Amino acid sequence: MEPNPIKKNSTASLSTSEPQGFTDVWIAYPAPRRNLRREAARLVAKALDEGATIDSILAALEAEKQSSGWLEENGRFVPGIVKWLEKETWRSFVQPAEPDEEDEEWTSR
Repeated sequence: MEPNPIKKNSTASLSTSEPQGFTDVWIAYPAPRRNLRREAARLVAKALDEGATIDSILAALEAEKQSSGWLEENGRFVPGIVKWLEKETWRSFVQPAEPDEEDEEWTSR
């Protein structure tokens, strides 16, 4: 008897290509609008490369969940996770890095 091969759509086959923390974002997103997991993982990885953190993405998601558009008609207008990630809403939740003292310019008057 042959062992069961991992199916293409199983979570086990995706975990190695997903950025750390992606599953938290995936689970936090409204279940009826979770689709295209690989593409969503790619977009989260891209966001992380561009300065986002999992916390900033989750904060943006939590704020969006409270918006009137998402609450209206029992979530009828909630976009799929890929479309939402493409909007890069997380950008407004990224904390700017504080400058090191060495990087500050001192001027005298």
